[in-house]
Amino acid sequence: GANFNQQNGVDFKDFALLAEHWLGLGGVPDVVGETVLPLPVTGDIPSLWQSSGDITLAKSAASWMGNNVLEINYRLQSGPCTMSYSLPADHPVSERLRFWLRGDNSGNKLRISCYLFSDFAWLTQATITLDFNGWRHFEIPANNPIYRYYDTVTKFRFELIDTGSLGDNQLLMSNMELVSPELIKAPLPHKNIPSRSEEHTSELQSH
Repeated sequence: GANFNQQNGVDFKDFALLAEHWLGLGGVPDVVGETVLPLPVTGDIPSLWQSSGDITLAKSAASWMGNNVLEINYRLQSGPCTMSYSLPADHPVSERLRFWLRGDNSGNKLRISCYLFSDFAWLTQATITLDFNGWRHFEIPANNPIYRYYDTVTKFRFELIDTGSLGDNQLLMSNMELVSPELIKAPLPHKNIPSRSEEHTSELQSH
């Protein structure tokens, strides 16, 4: 294949020596990782979810990525269908709500809000148009001045709004998680780099 140095104009040996220098000083750079709190969507559904409107929630016989799946059957008639998820009281401060959703291609909308217990108010986070079939991955960032879901957030609400199909529709949801950023140390691989004197000796021998 093509030589790394030729493609990028970087002396890989110099880069590796710099990495060795970082390691020698104990100054391995931080990188952003994440910690994840899984939020079960099935199990004791009545204690996890509260719903209103023509909507039923049940554990699906299907699975997604090895995890349980929530089956959401709904019919939009005179108003929206809503389902609210109660968070654990001791949930960590989080940056994003993550989940997988299988759409119904209905053209309806799914509006996601969080409940601020401190203000006794719902705060809209995002709106998803259900114009797709199949599974999709969603990350809903906290929509507030500091961009975090603090412990004052006690619930998430998923509100289905009629903008498309009024018939019977079905969504599937799985792998719901709260995600927090975390700085972690990324150890660099150890390289045996020849010293400058060894490189010079090698160059002399090759002439």
